[in-house]
Amino acid sequence: MRAVTVRKLIDRARSRLPKQLRREPANNIGAYFAQGEEGLPKNLRKALYWYTLGAIAGDFVAQCNLALMHYYGEGDVERNRWLAYKWFIPAAAQGDGQAMTYLGQMRVNGEIVEKDEDAAARWFRRAKRDGWSIHEWENWLIQYDV
Repeated sequence: MRAVTVRKLIDRARSRLPKQLRREPANNIGAYFAQGEEGLPKNLRKALYWYTLGAIAGDFVAQCNLALMHYYGEGDVERNRWLAYKWFIPAAAQGDGQAMTYLGQMRVNGEIVEKDEDAAARWFRRAKRDGWSIHEWENWLIQYDV
């Protein structure tokens, strides 16, 4: 059996899209399905499929969107904080501030991972340094730094 690359899977899936969307990144197509935009019906199962393709291909925005679907249990996706954590990590490593904020939140609350306020503070500081709004965690970080 021959191996099928992610790129080939994406190309095959794109061929079934309307022509105007065939050059869009997988994450964008996932977002269109998630929101029911660009003439596509709202379909969270297809959004999950496209986010997964993008995430596997290394798109950090798709990785974060996939993580969020697992974090909140959207559509047919069962809430799975462990999978969310696993997808937030590569997204954050590539500079996604939203993923960094969620990793910090998971560390503060001890969700899936051991509660670790030092690690949480590092994630929040990094997200803030990279220009991401951490408004809901700003006061916590100020109190932590005192």
